[in-house]
Amino acid sequence: TLRSVLAQTREDFEVLVVDDGSTDRTASRVEEIAGDTRVHLLRQANAGVAAARNAGIAAARGRYVSFLDSDDLWLPGYLETMGAALDTRPDAGLAFTDAWVWDEGAGRFGRETIMVTGNPPAIVPDDPRELLALLIAGNFVYTSATVRRSVLAEVGGFNGDVSPAEDWEFWLRIVARGHRAIRPAAVLAVYRDRGASLSSDQGALRAAAKRVLETAAAEYGLDEELLSRVRQRLAEIDATPTSPAVA
Repeated sequence: TLRSVLAQTREDFEVLVVDDGSTDRTASRVEEIAGDTRVHLLRQANAGVAAARNAGIAAARGRYVSFLDSDDLWLPGYLETMGAALDTRPDAGLAFTDAWVWDEGAGRFGRETIMVTGNPPAIVPDDPRELLALLIAGNFVYTSATVRRSVLAEVGGFNGDVSPAEDWEFWLRIVARGHRAIRPAAVLAVYRDRGASLSSDQGALRAAAKRVLETAAAEYGLDEELLSRVRQRLAEIDATPTSPAVA
């Protein structure tokens, strides 16, 4: 994962690795590349994904903040492409990309990208309200997105109360505040499917999805039409307890 970041075609970046109380070799592996002054290790007691990302956000100094899970990869043009996309669209607060799926067990790439399962729109709506309606139906934004730091200062960080769907709630909150989202055409990341991750626990995802929607209904100031969409989605989740939830 770190090698994929250090291999970027754009070199003006900082890497903030948050060691969230790990029991593996995270810290020592980061220290092995201590000669690269762009890499910084942050340590904290185990507090979960949301807290780890928020620690990274708090320490970030760049104009844009990009998120990358510890087992995923960026293709070399990720930072250059995402930065250029946001530079040309100052009205956009969020840029997201799709990812190829690497099946760790089978040792091969899948035919479909990770966002296919979320049924993303062919064209991202320019109207934040229209995009919000689509996101209420389900999350199609892959976790490795890039957000303006000014937007982070406005909307706050990740909400640990909705784990493991903190990503979905975060994108919803950004768009609900009226910020546009853009998606460069290229696939810029690799999602490594290891089978035993949090995202494979469908029971936890279903419960988290309900918490996300309940948070949206209670805190976002949605109009009646959007609230109706939230209630409909909650009813669908309750009616299909064995189906995969969106997160």
